[in-house]
Amino acid sequence: MQERLRPARRAFGKFWAELVEGAIDAGEIRSDIDPYILRLFIVNSIERVTEWHLRQRRSAEELAKIMRAMIFEGVGQAAAWSD
Repeated sequence: MQERLRPARRAFGKFWAELVEGAIDAGEIRSDIDPYILRLFIVNSIERVTEWHLRQRRSAEELAKIMRAMIFEGVGQAAAWSD
């Protein structure tokens, strides 16, 4: 089974690698973020969402919106971030 799934997993990984690299190149993601770690973070979060024990039922669209906001907008107050 793992051998049969390998091409699909590689294609999925390639899709996310290209998406993250393209966003970095376009200036949509900070250039100091390690693209490999970001990709692992996103992909592993997406893969585990089915195991979350949510207190409220949410649609896939609602979960995607929340995850997108957390990943790309952060979870802290904008004014709190400084170097």
